[in-house]
Amino acid sequence: MHRSFMRILTASAIATTSIVAANAATINADMPCQARSTHQAFKQWGDHGDYFLAQNGDFEQGTAGWTLDRAKRVNDQAPWKVNGNRHSKALELRPGGSATVRMCVTEIEDVMRFFYETPAGGGGLTTKITAATTNGSGSSSWAMSTSSSGWDVTPTIRIPSVRDGDGRVWITIEISNSGIRPIIIDDVMVDPWRPR
Repeated sequence: MHRSFMRILTASAIATTSIVAANAATINADMPCQARSTHQAFKQWGDHGDYFLAQNGDFEQGTAGWTLDRAKRVNDQAPWKVNGNRHSKALELRPGGSATVRMCVTEIEDVMRFFYETPAGGGGLTTKITAATTNGSGSSSWAMSTSSSGWDVTPTIRIPSVRDGDGRVWITIEISNSGIRPIIIDDVMVDPWRPR
């Protein structure tokens, strides 16, 4: 599905030799990464990678694990229903609002994607991913602005390539509405296999 809009894609991964104690304190080395149940959610867009949902990333069972600011669950759904034909929920971000989730990824999990719906007149959306480990820190971001309306899918958004000694890292994904009208997001997913 082609729509005319401008995407700004900025990605960076910054490794450092040390990390401040405040960042190190956020790492929980005893907690394993969540179990992965994957499928080719974005195959019809030419992406044959297998993806798994972030915690409550489809918003069907609520928003546990997410921190919401001017955001709420709504009765809406990306029309492709890649995670279930009976799904009926999504997350609305009001202007200036955001949704943040913290999760564990491994050294081969390096991209994420999700669906979003912009209102009549268009809107703006920003995704920022930050990572902090005892081996360093990093960040990446993706932003878009569009004058079009309707549902679309993000491109692949890079996860910072910074890992702890055991190959894991805790990342924070923040999706925020930078426009002046509500935007809806759905099916926040991560690809567990770095391309070989």
